[in-house]
Amino acid sequence: QPLSPSAPQPSAPGSDFDELDQALKELRDLDSKKGTDLECTEVEVSRPSPRVHSSLTAVSETEVLLFGGEYYDGKKVQVFNDLLRYSGGQGAKGAKGSWTKLVSPSGPKARSSHQAAFYKGHLLLFGGEFTSPSMSKFSHYGDTWALALNPQGKGGRWVEVANKGSPPSPRSGHRATVCSGKWFIFGGFFDNGKEVKYYNDLYYCDLAAAVSTQVCKWEKVPRPSPQAPWPQPRSGCGLSAQGQHIYLCGGFSRPSGVGGSEEDESSGTSHWDFWRFDIKSRQWEVLDLLTPQHSPSLRVGFGMSGLGAEGLVMFGGVKDNPQGDSLKSEFKEDFHVFEASTQTWKELTLQPLNPSAPQPLPSARMNPTLATSGSKVWIFGGKLDLGIQGEKEMTLDDLW
Repeated sequence: QPLSPSAPQPSAPGSDFDELDQALKELRDLDSKKGTDLECTEVEVSRPSPRVHSSLTAVSETEVLLFGGEYYDGKKVQVFNDLLRYSGGQGAKGAKGSWTKLVSPSGPKARSSHQAAFYKGHLLLFGGEFTSPSMSKFSHYGDTWALALNPQGKGGRWVEVANKGSPPSPRSGHRATVCSGKWFIFGGFFDNGKEVKYYNDLYYCDLAAAVSTQVCKWEKVPRPSPQAPWPQPRSGCGLSAQGQHIYLCGGFSRPSGVGGSEEDESSGTSHWDFWRFDIKSRQWEVLDLLTPQHSPSLRVGFGMSGLGAEGLVMFGGVKDNPQGDSLKSEFKEDFHVFEASTQTWKELTLQPLNPSAPQPLPSARMNPTLATSGSKVWIFGGKLDLGIQGEKEMTLDDLW
């Protein structure tokens, strides 16, 4: 795996904005040359390049779609807009299965920290960010895209979906989940170099109408009263649906006006709370279910996904612990399940699929991307710091 040193300090604002404007101009120029045909062709590839903050969406128990993300090589960040499909096999290193790339003359611009959903043959994307190469400035998206996969097999066609009603503002680091045919989006942040704002707003749209009319009619869920229980603003939380409820866990935020890496806990707040939203009553309630004896320990940068009627799954993350005058990162490799029927957390012990031919298990990491379909949980990528002071990073490209 490629190794790279930690990110440099941001340079002067003027040069970063020039750099960001130039990168966005190149994307616009590239799009203008591609024309309007959005039909995808599919070509075989060996595997995705290492990346974090991509989206992984399960199509079935044997197929997932990976879109976008970013990779930092120690000097500059590269943001992707490639769409890849994994089909067949067990998803572990060395298992049978194949990757293909869906190539389109146009479609969503390069982005990371967006959200995706799969609904009746369609992949939907909302929001995200394009990062300047020096990682100090961001351009946030508030657009929605849909890819209709060809029912006969390979390929598909992108279309930009119109946002109507009361859509979410441009943002990244938000979280989304599908519940009762509706796509819910919560939180995230916005950073334009002058102000940084974290959100705790909740929106939804009807997915059946979105894919049939190519229009997302968004509605914002109002807070019943200023005193009504409601999660604090944050990004990078876990958000998953189960039955008629949406569960929210953890996340990260900074005071207004303070920017920086989402993984740097030194100037922000790591939230470690657990909430449940009832889609019928439209009310949040906080659940006192994160006790040291029966739950995952405090962390940020974890992956979380719904597990059908059974509950939720959580994997990975990182906790920075004081060590003298510095911080030491503790990367997590534990796997937890929240059982909705008993309202309890349980830690599971992972084992190789074939005990007679042992394989390695997913290693400790932060920012893994999780997806679930039926009883199968997929894990892709993430990263971890190497060295005593975390001066090097390893970005992963493994699929489990």
